[in-house]
Amino acid sequence: MNAILGDYLSGILGTFREASEWCLNPLEEIRKGGKTIVNRAEGNSVSVEFNLLYRWHATLTSKDEEWLEQAVKSLLPRGHAALSKPKGSFELTEEDFKIISKNTKEHNEKIPPHKWVFGGLVRNKDGGFDDHELAHILLDATDNQACAYGARGIPAIMKVVEVMGIKTARKWGVCSLNEFRKFVGLKQYESFEEWNPTGDIAKVARDLYQHIDNLELYVGLMCEESKKPGDGAGLCPGYTISRAILADAVCLTRGDRFLTTDLTPYNLTSWGFQDCARDTKNGSMGGMFSKLLFRALPEYYPPGSVYAHFPFVVPPEMEHWLTKMNLHQRYTFNRPPKGPVTPVIPIVSAAGVQSVLQNPTVFKTMHLGSAQHLVDGSFFCFDNEPRHINARNMVGNALTRTGAMDNYAKYFREHTRRLLKLRSFRSGPNRYAVNIVRDVINVIPIHWICEEIAGIPLKSEEAPRGIYTEQEVYEMVTTIYSFVFINNDNSEDWPLREHSTVYAKILVEYIQNRLQASGNHRMLSIRGIKDLISHLFTQEIDHSDPFYQMLFKSNSDQLGIDELSSNVLSVIVSCAATLIHATTHVVDYYLDKEREAERKRIAGLATDFTPETNATLAGYVREALRHAPPAAGTFRKAAADARIEQGKDEKGRDRPPLDVKKGDRLFLSIAQANKDPIKSSTGGGSDKTPQIPFGRGTNSYYEETCCEKLIPAMLRAIFSLPNVQRGPGFTGTMNRFVNWVHGSKEYVYISNRGTVSPWPASLLIEVRADDVISLPYDLITFFCSTMKR
Repeated sequence: MNAILGDYLSGILGTFREASEWCLNPLEEIRKGGKTIVNRAEGNSVSVEFNLLYRWHATLTSKDEEWLEQAVKSLLPRGHAALSKPKGSFELTEEDFKIISKNTKEHNEKIPPHKWVFGGLVRNKDGGFDDHELAHILLDATDNQACAYGARGIPAIMKVVEVMGIKTARKWGVCSLNEFRKFVGLKQYESFEEWNPTGDIAKVARDLYQHIDNLELYVGLMCEESKKPGDGAGLCPGYTISRAILADAVCLTRGDRFLTTDLTPYNLTSWGFQDCARDTKNGSMGGMFSKLLFRALPEYYPPGSVYAHFPFVVPPEMEHWLTKMNLHQRYTFNRPPKGPVTPVIPIVSAAGVQSVLQNPTVFKTMHLGSAQHLVDGSFFCFDNEPRHINARNMVGNALTRTGAMDNYAKYFREHTRRLLKLRSFRSGPNRYAVNIVRDVINVIPIHWICEEIAGIPLKSEEAPRGIYTEQEVYEMVTTIYSFVFINNDNSEDWPLREHSTVYAKILVEYIQNRLQASGNHRMLSIRGIKDLISHLFTQEIDHSDPFYQMLFKSNSDQLGIDELSSNVLSVIVSCAATLIHATTHVVDYYLDKEREAERKRIAGLATDFTPETNATLAGYVREALRHAPPAAGTFRKAAADARIEQGKDEKGRDRPPLDVKKGDRLFLSIAQANKDPIKSSTGGGSDKTPQIPFGRGTNSYYEETCCEKLIPAMLRAIFSLPNVQRGPGFTGTMNRFVNWVHGSKEYVYISNRGTVSPWPASLLIEVRADDVISLPYDLITFFCSTMKR
């Protein structure tokens, strides 16, 4: 429905010429004086005249006409007189049309419907058609320009259909053109010249019908003067047709209960309802057909392609109007590839995944374009140039400087306990609950990157004058990360791209100001002054100086402020996002009843800070992430022909190596590789924990270092709670469903707004307050103070 309203009707009205997001909304309630005067969902009765309204044979493209001639000729008997007629003058008689219809019927009756073919296509073994062949047809349809409406514009091949249509209309006894115009509320024509003043059209019509009131409907509709292109006129048929099809669209949609009263989140689910809703910020000016093309044929409709965003307008015309509105730089106008696209090759063995990840020279990341769109410099250090390797090491040295990780672990442990106290609420007699995901796990990494690394002015209970709230920075970080790494749905690329661009600019500005005011850049500057004013005004919590000072100390390549800020942005986004995802998966994993023993063991180690205990807790983290990794996998592209060794199978036999060609795309299945029976020399939770990176980027080393050091700190605080367990009913589970990515399972979550999201939104845990006697002193104090409240 929204494709009809957002694409079809918008094309008819030509709203794309002004980048207008306006769309006819025939579903809203129409009231007068508090009383509904136009009902909905009561069905509709369409007069037979509307059957004649949509016979737009004059608009057939030259390619369509040529294809139709060939199709008709193939159905005529050999030696038929019509076969000798030249191209463009191929006409049929009514008898010929009956022969063609009979032959088509007999042919189709011999073949089951699921084996029918058309347009020279051949079905696959599974009964479907190749994607590249279907895409070729659709792309051709966008490229081929339709012909204009008007008298004497109908192709010769359609003449017999027109004649039969006129005869059928007379047989049905339909109304005249003027009677039809009166019915739809239009002024009746008073003369043939008013109806169509072009050439001798009016004279010929007068000779045939004598009076304008006698002009029959079929002829009157098809030969009416066409509208001129302009405001509200994109399709440009006759005015009667354009007015009537809008009325028809309103009646058909308002009368359908599935599109009105039954179109609710209850019937469609919240995320299904949101997915059907029209989005005016999707790059298609509210059109919905692009979503269908992006999802059904993603290899042939790349993000930003006008072929997907505006499939009903020829690209040169669309380029003209977008250029006129200075929007052309946001789109691509080249036709997508015609040939078949090599499918993505999944790599599922641990040896294969490790082999690819350890060879970044041959196997390139596929996220470079998204990253470069956001900022200048070596954002996320995606290539393997020595300069960028040094930049990555520089950021890593600053992040993991001597004693830093121990201090960060203490920060995470103390802030987890603080938020558990601050965000908890009474959920029943002697029971207290907290939304561990929304109010704790999603928040602490945000505080960490703002207060300890980047120096972003965060608004919190301790710094009420800060500029950005926890949820605002969380939205920035997860959106940027999603755009770069989880942008697998082309239909979501546009909003992610637009929002990420804005968010990256905001964060980079604060980082640049801190860089200018720190280290070797303490000279007077506009950025330094901005940073000073921000600190004085917001009174933010900022312990970022040690990080920035070490960053400058390690800056052997003398990178400038722009490149340094890009690298800092990369580390705060990748580490915070990975921590959020990974910690949620670890906590959810150990909350299961069958892992109560492991949960108690973690709680028993909560106050033991020896290196051996730290290693054991890190092993528990790795074991949880082996079974529930935050990412199903990551993509790479072969820059040269290569052979990938697959290692051994469970029985110790060598797996056959995999040969890939230059340009092949690979999906490295972290989910499946993590379950490969490979022994590991380390790991407290399991001796089968393979050393497979669980991050999506080339910063995965630092992401994993943070996870192994900082997640245990959060686990110490969370699982030290008395009798911690899941909340009641659905509150104690994450609202999610399984999405299969190239054969690997990945979870997709339902956000608090009812939309589909890769980010967990909510998980309630409960604790029993009558068990506080067994807790450490600081937690006893916490629960006693909570009970007093």
